[in-house]
Amino acid sequence: MKGFYKSRYINYQGENKYHATTQMEPISARLMLFCLDEPERKSIFKINVETDIKYQVLSNMPEESVSYLGNDTKLITFMETPKMST
Repeated sequence: MKGFYKSRYINYQGENKYHATTQMEPISARLMLFCLDEPERKSIFKINVETDIKYQVLSNMPEESVSYLGNDTKLITFMETPKMST
């Protein structure tokens, strides 16, 4: 598995559930987005995710805002990260 992919798990009630995930190791991360592994080239990230309202979205930063767009979709904006290696 590499890049950004769909993954399945079984919850505590024995139901199949799905989520999108990535290993985000250096080679896999480059398949998802442009990034460099150089410590002196640190970046700040601000992530926005548009998704169906029934899904929970997690990031490495807290949510800044959630906007409901209609048609059962929402836009989640996460707080800006500190400088970090991509």
